[in-house]
Amino acid sequence: MLGLQFDRIAGLDVLRTDRMSANRPTAILLHGYGADFQDLAGLASYLDQHTTLNWVFPNGSELVAFHPISSRRAWFPFEKDIFDERNTIDYGLTIPPGLDAAADRIQALLKELHLNPKQLILGGFSQGAIVSCHVALQLPASPKILIQLTSNLIGSSLWQRQLKFHKDLRIFQSHGRQDPILSFEKAKQLHEQFKMHCKKVEFLPFDGGHEIPPTVIDHLRIFIQTNI
Repeated sequence: MLGLQFDRIAGLDVLRTDRMSANRPTAILLHGYGADFQDLAGLASYLDQHTTLNWVFPNGSELVAFHPISSRRAWFPFEKDIFDERNTIDYGLTIPPGLDAAADRIQALLKELHLNPKQLILGGFSQGAIVSCHVALQLPASPKILIQLTSNLIGSSLWQRQLKFHKDLRIFQSHGRQDPILSFEKAKQLHEQFKMHCKKVEFLPFDGGHEIPPTVIDHLRIFIQTNI
């Protein structure tokens, strides 16, 4: 049974495997906007039934207030002027304000954990997926696996240049065809960039919205087991 404990690493609150082992790859998953580090933590037991990985779930550093007595987290601020004519988020060619700072925090986390990129599984959901991709493309060596659960293409010229140096990257990507927040069309554009440059790319579209359905979890589990 996978056990997780609270810790503070590189200035971030995290949930992590209670018995971290240097002999196992480490998976780091970043939650989406308005969630927290508990949101994806429940996936670990499904994705890693034989406890072959270390797991780390960081908490976003930005507070998001939904209610006077509760708050959730984000990785970078949400700008209200980023919606396109279909009312989905469109960052276009720009790098969202705060994304670089969020990537720096994850880089600091990786450094403090002394992680070799070749033993790293990095990814996330939605805003967390965007941050994880931004981080992965800045690393000197490709992570073992990049997980993109409902991501989008942003800063396309920058990511395209960086992808040329990560041909060994193995990527799992999923996206709902009816996603009302992050465009399915821009997810397909991101997939095309991945496919053009990277060694192995699996894209799983599904009929649904801004979510992680069971079929995605099942396919992701197989992808991880096959590529670690």
